[in-house]
Amino acid sequence: MTKQTFLLWIKVLILLSPLPFGCVGRVWSPLFHLLILLPSVLVLARLRPGLDVPALPWIRRLALLFFGFTAFQLLPLPRVLLNLLSPHTVRLVEQNLDRAVTFHPLSLVPGETLAFGLNLFVMVFLFYVLVHLDLDKGDIYGLIHVLTLSALFQALFGLAKWALGNERFFLFFHRIEDPEPMLSGTLALPEHSAFYLELVLPLILGVMLVRLLVRTPWVPANGSPLRRLWHLRGLWRTAAAALIVAAAVYLTRSLSAKVVLLLAFFLMAVGTVYIRHGREERRGNLLQWMALALVVIALFMAWQSAVARVHRPDRSGNLRAEFWQNTTDVFARFPVFGSGMGTFKHVSATVRPEAAGRLSHSHNEYLEMLADGGVVGAGLLFALAWLLFYALFSLWRRRFHPEVKIIGLAALVSVLMALFHSLFDFALRIPANAFLLTLILALGFKMVLYKKERRDAP
Repeated sequence: MTKQTFLLWIKVLILLSPLPFGCVGRVWSPLFHLLILLPSVLVLARLRPGLDVPALPWIRRLALLFFGFTAFQLLPLPRVLLNLLSPHTVRLVEQNLDRAVTFHPLSLVPGETLAFGLNLFVMVFLFYVLVHLDLDKGDIYGLIHVLTLSALFQALFGLAKWALGNERFFLFFHRIEDPEPMLSGTLALPEHSAFYLELVLPLILGVMLVRLLVRTPWVPANGSPLRRLWHLRGLWRTAAAALIVAAAVYLTRSLSAKVVLLLAFFLMAVGTVYIRHGREERRGNLLQWMALALVVIALFMAWQSAVARVHRPDRSGNLRAEFWQNTTDVFARFPVFGSGMGTFKHVSATVRPEAAGRLSHSHNEYLEMLADGGVVGAGLLFALAWLLFYALFSLWRRRFHPEVKIIGLAALVSVLMALFHSLFDFALRIPANAFLLTLILALGFKMVLYKKERRDAP
C-alpha cells in the first residue's frame, strides 16, 4: 500500500469514527479496530527505520512489559500460585462456580482482557506506523484539516440536536432524556462529545496562529474591505471553526469541559507569546510567573468543578463519589495484579451487587486502570504514558521554528486536555476518542521531528 492510499484510508476513518461505527456496540468496535489494523500492516514496507526520540529504549521496554503483563493476566495459573498472587480471585471464582478450581487466570473475565489488549495493541501499532512513516508537512496539515472537518460536523450536528431539544433524528441517534438540554454530537453522551471536540480545538487554534503569525497572508494596502477580507479568508475560516467548536464544548454543560476549554485557550495564548519572544528577552520578564499564576487559578477552578461534579447526580441518578468508592473497593480486593484489564463492569457488580447493570465504568480512567491492572499494570501504563509525554515535550523544547513550535504546542495541549478530562470520565474507552488521541500524539511527534536534522533559526 502506498503512503497516499494509507493516508486516504485514515482520513475516511477519521470522518466515520464519531458515528456509531466507532463508538457503540460490540459488532462495530472489532470492525473499527480491524479497519485500523489492516492498512497499518499493509503500509509497513513504507516505514523508515530509526527515530531520534528521548527515552525511546525505555518506551519500547515499558510497552513490551505492559503487553506482557496483559498476557500474564490471561495465563491459566494453578490454584496454589493463583491463591498466592490474588487470593480474592480464587474466592470469587469458586463462589461463582460453586466448586474448587484447578487452574484459572488472574483475569476474572479473560475475554474482556483479551479484547482490551488487542484493541490497545491496534492503537499502539497505528502510532508506531504513523511516527515511522515519511510524512511531509502537507500530509500533517492534511490530517489536521480532516480532524477539523470531523470536529465541525460533530459541533454542527450537536448544535442542531440541541436546538431541537435533542429530539430523535438522523439514522441511529437517539433522544437524550435530561431535564436540561445538553449538546451532544453523534457520540451520544455530552461528555464524550466534549472530549472529542476538546482534543481537536487546540489543533484548530494552532493552525489559526500559524496563519496569523507565521504565514501571514499578503493584504493589498489600497484594496476594498471585501478584497482585504478575501485575502484573509483562510484565517477567518479557521477562526470561525474554532468559535463553533468552542461553543459546542461549552453547551455540553460538562463542568470539566468548561475548565478544559479555558485551559486550552490560555495555554495556547501563553505558549504563543512565549514562542514569539527571543530566548534572551524572555528570561528576565514576568511571563513565566504570570503563566504559573494563571495555571494555579485554572487548577483551582478545576478543583471546584470536580467537587461540584462529584456531588451532582448524573443522568443515571448515581453520584461520581459512589462510582469512585466502588472502584476503590475493587482495587482493595485486587491491589497488586488487578481483576483483569477491561473487567471493571463485571467485577464491580460482585463487589456491590446493587450496582449491577448500572455501573459499567468508574468515570475516572486512573482509578479504573488501578482496579483492572492493580499497582503493577497501572504503574506500567502510567509510566509509559509519562515517558511518551516527556519525549514529545523534550523534542518540542529543542525546536525553534515558530511553525513547528506552535503545532507541537497544540498537540501537547491536546494530550494534557485528555489527561485532565480522564479524571472525570471514561471517554478513552470509546474507540473514536482513543483513535483521535493516538492520531494527535503521532502528529505531534511528526511535527517536532519534521526536518529535525536541520538547525532551526530562533
